Amino acid sequence: MAKKQKSDKGIIFLIAFVVLGTIATVFIVSRAEDTDIRDQAQTSELLNEDFDQAPSSAWQPFLNYWRLKPEQWYWENGSMKFDPDRGGKEAHDGLYMYENQTWEDINVEARIKGYNAGLWLKGKYEESDQSAQKVTGYYVVLRSKTVVLNKIQTEFNCTTSCGKPQNQYSFNNPTEIESAKHTNNPEQFYNVKVEFKQSNIKVYIDNALYIDVADTDFPIGTVGFKTYEEPAEFDSIKVTRTSTQDNTPPVCSSTYDVNLETFQNIRIYLQGQLSSDPESGIKSGSWEIFDKTGTKISQIDELNGFVQGLEEGYYTAKLRLTNGSDLATECTQKITVYSVNGFSGTVSAQEVDDYVIPSYSGKLYADNNPKRAIIISWPGKSYRFVFWHECAYSPYWEFPDGKGMNYQFFEGAHGSGELYNKYGRLDKNSYPEIIHNSSKLAIVKWWYYDVNMDTGERVAYAEEYFYFFPNGLVLREMLLHWGYSFEPMEFIMMNPVGRFWWEDVDKNGEEYHMSTMMDIYGGKSRDHWATPTDNFNKADSRAEGAPVTDIEASQGILFRAYFKNKPDPYILYGDQSLVIYDDILELDSWWHYPHFVHGTIGWINSEEKKATLEELNTYPTKTPLLGTNHEGMGPYFWLLGVSDETNENMADIGRNWLENPFKVPCKQSECNIQEPPQTSSSSSTTATTNTTSSTSTTTSSSSSTTTTTTPPTNTCSIADIWSKTGSPDGKIDGYDLSFLLANWKFKEGKNATSQRADIWGKNATSDGNVNSYDLSKLLSCFKASL
Repeated sequence: MAKKQKSDKGIIFLIAFVVLGTIATVFIVSRAEDTDIRDQAQTSELLNEDFDQAPSSAWQPFLNYWRLKPEQWYWENGSMKFDPDRGGKEAHDGLYMYENQTWEDINVEARIKGYNAGLWLKGKYEESDQSAQKVTGYYVVLRSKTVVLNKIQTEFNCTTSCGKPQNQYSFNNPTEIESAKHTNNPEQFYNVKVEFKQSNIKVYIDNALYIDVADTDFPIGTVGFKTYEEPAEFDSIKVTRTSTQDNTPPVCSSTYDVNLETFQNIRIYLQGQLSSDPESGIKSGSWEIFDKTGTKISQIDELNGFVQGLEEGYYTAKLRLTNGSDLATECTQKITVYSVNGFSGTVSAQEVDDYVIPSYSGKLYADNNPKRAIIISWPGKSYRFVFWHECAYSPYWEFPDGKGMNYQFFEGAHGSGELYNKYGRLDKNSYPEIIHNSSKLAIVKWWYYDVNMDTGERVAYAEEYFYFFPNGLVLREMLLHWGYSFEPMEFIMMNPVGRFWWEDVDKNGEEYHMSTMMDIYGGKSRDHWATPTDNFNKADSRAEGAPVTDIEASQGILFRAYFKNKPDPYILYGDQSLVIYDDILELDSWWHYPHFVHGTIGWINSEEKKATLEELNTYPTKTPLLGTNHEGMGPYFWLLGVSDETNENMADIGRNWLENPFKVPCKQSECNIQEPPQTSSSSSTTATTNTTSSTSTTTSSSSSTTTTTTPPTNTCSIADIWSKTGSPDGKIDGYDLSFLLANWKFKEGKNATSQRADIWGKNATSDGNVNSYDLSKLLSCFKASL
């Protein structure tokens, strides 16, 4: 929903090939005398140019594009300068190259002035008959408000326009690796330093670190100056070798500092920390997963990746990190997998071929069967969760009258890549399927290609998993495999045919309460209000409460929409669900509440069409409320739901969930989740738990053995905490229950008396809190006493 940043345009690149473990670099003979790399190996300084005099012939401008002229680069008063208007042309990308080198681990430092000015790094150049080609490498540029690290796309690392060779080995279609906020003054020199150590790249401005990432696409190359459209000045440049001497093993750590908990059939994403070895970087990382017996059952051959298919039980994931000096360290992540059978109620997933969104009876347009849909429903609940072919399978909550809430996907920008066009609605470009369907857990996998609305070219590919639980909560997992997206999640209100959005929104005075965004840890919130105008596609809107930057910086966030006479849809996410603050570019409501008509019904090949009054009375419409702009590909995890609870209660659910983002929370009335049985059986073991008492029985599915756990000793005496006289009386009854509830979360104050209610916890002992663990234990003992 927000504008894309303007990307550089112009030139193109050549890549280093890795063949049988040997790096073979293809490059043209330099325009100056060859440099003996063996001589340079004896010194750490590779290049030191202060431009006190005109540069040598080792420096040459890139000229393989009609806008480029040699006089655009010139030496004057002790510095190199670039003027895009010299020579009778108006240059776009400009590149001033030092002779081809094969430098590997280097520090590059230069004084730079100007917008869109920066450094070309680890680059190679080759003459080419193709205009704007042929170059490879990275480049760092100072834009007006950011510093950006890009890399050139080649046939070997392309993510967009892979079918267009003219957009490879060129500046006009880069991949942005990382960016950071930095306000730049075009009249001021900045000292820019880029440090390469193995796979690690660090970017400093005036000695402050702005970017710290890992990338290995271009292992060796030379340097130069990079510009785009604006005048620039370069006062000096220095290149030195980076020392990789390292006698200290890397620090091994995972994203999650808690023992992870999850349910059966949920994919768990294990992520090692990338920047934990400043000396020589992380060269490789891998995970091994072991069951309780110590048997290895799975492996991830990368620093990050998914583990799935774990049955109920206890596991250990071991991360092994190796740095650039081949020193290794190991650390572990504990994983507990619970059975979903502890949930009360049921959930149902059904594929149908006769679905049409309520309120609409007109023509359908999608290919094959436009009425195909996957529908998730819950007994006794009026709302459903729908993936509908005609809506390009973009999912939404649906109420019986056609009101609903649609969610965003990994969306490209303004024609470059979308689903809401005639190509995006084709089965070959978007398709969901039910991959697991039980009464306690339904899983839908949705894969899709973002496609160009004019040509149908595929520009991005993503996969999503939706996990549906009996209590109505939905865990959404999103991963962009290749391509570019700036907006993976958004709240989009769906309006029935003939209805304006304000007919279904809570009103206060003359204003409509549209949505809330809330910091679920700090309690700050920001509310959005709107008042309709004569133009039904443009409302007067305002926000009140905390600054949006305060909400963006939170470790956990709630989005909530306000529906009249219906429960409210909401989204929860945070750092622990990998939607981290560092990835967020923008968070807010950007639109003035129009009625878009391009989304739900595929009647028009458009991605941003506001409805006329006739169209509003013919088709369902969609109104954007809130959204998140992100730089990143995920994976991201979100918790979706529909509820009338207070924001504070929703925040409590969110905090509970973010402690273990692969385990969806449930209230005591919704589930009775039991700890996995203490058994030595292998990962193939399936368990059944007797939930009517504190006794657990486990039967192995192994064909050779059957293992039964020993029932635990009776611990119900600890639940005898109160009586008519205020002391234990040998019975578990209403007195004990009343006392526990009166001290729920120590509401009466944490003192010696109230702490009697702290009888149980996750590890089968008191844990310093009075919560659902204590209540569950007391109720099970109370039932046993009956």
